[in-house]
Amino acid sequence: MRTRIYNKCTDAEITEYLKNGGDTLFMSVGVTELHGQLPVDCESILAEAAAIMMAEKADGLAVINLPFFHAGANRDRTKYGEYLH
Repeated sequence: MRTRIYNKCTDAEITEYLKNGGDTLFMSVGVTELHGQLPVDCESILAEAAAIMMAEKADGLAVINLPFFHAGANRDRTKYGEYLH
């Protein structure tokens, strides 16, 4: 396969994977936190790496990059003159 990362596969590549008996997805789950000047994904990239390694060893695909919220959304934003709830 060109890549084990599901998000980067084309429809044809996924169809071929499934036709050849592939049936395994590894979903990376990592925290998203505020770290000042560091990217908010600086901890979730470790989970992505683990999912990719497992997919390579088990003939699976890795689903990565699934942010489901903005880490700063639950902070008191009064210093910026707004609230995000």
